[in-house]
Amino acid sequence: MSVTVNALQRFKEEIDVATVETDTAGLSSGVSEVSTLSDCEGEVGDYLQFLRPAVRRAFLVRHGETDFNADGRIQGTLESQLTEKGRSQARETGAWLATAAKQHGFDRVLVSPKDRTMQTLDEIEGELNKAGHVLPPREQRFDLREIELTPWEGMRRVEIKEADAAAWEEWKKRPCEFEFATGHAPLQDLYERAGSEWEYLHDTTSAGTSTLVVAHGAFNRVFLAQALNLPIAAFLDDHFDCCNGECLEMEWSDADRTFRWRRRFPKLSAWENWDEEQARFASHQENPIASKQYEEPGSSKGS
Repeated sequence: MSVTVNALQRFKEEIDVATVETDTAGLSSGVSEVSTLSDCEGEVGDYLQFLRPAVRRAFLVRHGETDFNADGRIQGTLESQLTEKGRSQARETGAWLATAAKQHGFDRVLVSPKDRTMQTLDEIEGELNKAGHVLPPREQRFDLREIELTPWEGMRRVEIKEADAAAWEEWKKRPCEFEFATGHAPLQDLYERAGSEWEYLHDTTSAGTSTLVVAHGAFNRVFLAQALNLPIAAFLDDHFDCCNGECLEMEWSDADRTFRWRRRFPKLSAWENWDEEQARFASHQENPIASKQYEEPGSSKGS
């Protein structure tokens, strides 16, 4: 197969895209949509797809807004229910995933067993069914559950500050080392669980397949950090925050030892790889990370 230098240059220019805004359908409004090598058509796409080993792909979704999110309460182990806004978010994500399914399909589904994630998946599945895409049976994974802030669950931040001010301030300042009086270290526990779940996903995903994962805000950001081989302190970086109903895409290949991720819906961002994220984290050693996740209701922490 012959491929011209000019054709390869055109391909490079097409995929070298900065972060872009998306319209309500989740499609690029300013640049051509080229998400993977298999998106490219014609001689160049065929050639580059031939050269690159089949990748493994996961779409990582956070549940829609819940009554606890709307009220600014910590959820964790407690059960909460999607609001109508949350169901709408899940349906919009599902409609977008139906467009992604035309290209990739979904070979399996992993989901946290909490009501809010199961309800989100119900809405997503309904949209996929309407588009003619039938999901495989869902696999509930207990360790996909959210961070466990058990003494504070059900409380608003202002209530925690009043009832347990010293511990709350310590949690805000040193979450990576923080322990409750019971000895439970919530972030360390979450980081270990997320690492085990990433290892499970990595080791059980076949080349060329796609997995849908529906979980939680804090879990998702730590899960991504584990996939990028970043330390627990990456939890503080709002670069990895995930809003209600948001979908992230992860892509990796063991054959050429690559990994990259991007925001997929409701906004599309540029791909970011291992080396870029490692360099980004290293830069924070001189410029400490300043997270806003503690101040904003409905943030990823405990959601």
